[in-house]
Amino acid sequence: MDIDRRIFLDGEKLLLSKASNAVFKISDYGLKSLPYDQLMSVMGFNGKEAIGGKLHLTNYRLIFKSHPLNRVTGKFSIFLPTINSVLDTSQFLTKKIEVSTHTQNFEFILWGIPSFIQAINSASNSLTETQKTDIKNYVKKDYEKVGDGLKISKVMDKIALKMPDTVNQVLEIAQDPISLTGILNVLELLEMIMKDGE
Repeated sequence: MDIDRRIFLDGEKLLLSKASNAVFKISDYGLKSLPYDQLMSVMGFNGKEAIGGKLHLTNYRLIFKSHPLNRVTGKFSIFLPTINSVLDTSQFLTKKIEVSTHTQNFEFILWGIPSFIQAINSASNSLTETQKTDIKNYVKKDYEKVGDGLKISKVMDKIALKMPDTVNQVLEIAQDPISLTGILNVLELLEMIMKDGE
């Protein structure tokens, strides 16, 4: 899940990468709540879901790239000149930041928040007016490098919705690690069949 440097704009350099979760409202994607969503509200994420992935800081932007095992997958960018604030919004054990622009708020769960916020602020403050203009021109020229946004993974959504039932059935059937391995392999095969059927 490392960053593909072919998506970098001219003069862009990777400064830092952190394992992270992007938090979004499930209603924004028309997704159904999962059976264990009550736990999310206890952690301060009522009606929200966290997408696992990595948050990359470059000298131009933040790039979030999800891993494929999410109900919503993809990548998106937040350009440093658009950021108004980055705040530590941690609650209890949930370590998170909020990145605000003029039009949007983004939430990310990650560890090492103080140093990450400092790195974002430092990169933002280091941008010259010429670089800010260059970024705008690079984006116009290479818009496809910005990211395709987040999209619903129909296969992972189906699996997530059926997961509690599936896990219970697997635990009932599997009496030893070898049977569990065989069952998990069958589930992988079913996922591949469902993917081919779309």
